[in-house]
Amino acid sequence: MLTIQLELPLQIGIIQIRSLKIRQDEEPFRQLLNCAEKYYNRYNDTPISEVPGVQEARKLFRLLGIEPTKYRPASEALLRRAIKQKPFSSVNNLVDVSNWCALDFLLSNGAYDIQKLEPPIKLRQGLADESYLGLTNQPVHLEKRYCLADRKGAFGSPKTDSRRSAVNSATTEALIVQYATTDFDTRRLEELTKRFSERILEYCGGEIIGMEISSPKSKRGQSPLFKSDIQNPSYKTKARIEKASIISNIGVISSTFPTNSLISVQERKPRTIPWVIE
Repeated sequence: MLTIQLELPLQIGIIQIRSLKIRQDEEPFRQLLNCAEKYYNRYNDTPISEVPGVQEARKLFRLLGIEPTKYRPASEALLRRAIKQKPFSSVNNLVDVSNWCALDFLLSNGAYDIQKLEPPIKLRQGLADESYLGLTNQPVHLEKRYCLADRKGAFGSPKTDSRRSAVNSATTEALIVQYATTDFDTRRLEELTKRFSERILEYCGGEIIGMEISSPKSKRGQSPLFKSDIQNPSYKTKARIEKASIISNIGVISSTFPTNSLISVQERKPRTIPWVIE
């Protein structure tokens, strides 16, 4: 499993997964819309700053040297879109699952195509004049801010990820990183990282290579949650039906995993669908 050298006072949940089937799929996008609807129903009369989890994301941004009331964390931007009943965009099943988790957990995350990376990977402070082309096709300036970097340079951050490392229909192996401050409950981060992995398996197929929490608080920097090898992969979607639940920011969510989530479907162009569900 890939490891991330932690050079900054953050903790991260890491998932490495292979044999992914990246495609257009309405179901994970619908889960994102359902999550948005629940937030709207519960918090539409509540100031954004008072929604549980928002201050944690803002604290993370302040550690990055970014004023969160000027540049919104992605999780808060999704939350604002939900509460204002603005439409969401579907990209592909993995990105839609990542957006769903970012909104549900109100934690920033990133999904990266491993084949486009050159280890070793570090979570470090941006260098002088360091930047990359972001997913918005705008330059992302990283000097004195937190970023993920490989041999080629920076490729991701809790603000906006790069186009270089972006997931697309050709991606088969991905690295998922979920960011939190060191004050965030590590057990909670473990739970949310496991739940993230379960959602990926359900909607994107694949096989988990490993999961771990990397934190300055852990003795060796990394705390393995799960590791597999080729002879004994214990996280297979084709051979498993599991009932799972977790307490999220908006209550207890339960789901049943299908026996086969690796069914391929014809790819469709990304589209925007109103979040309101009939």
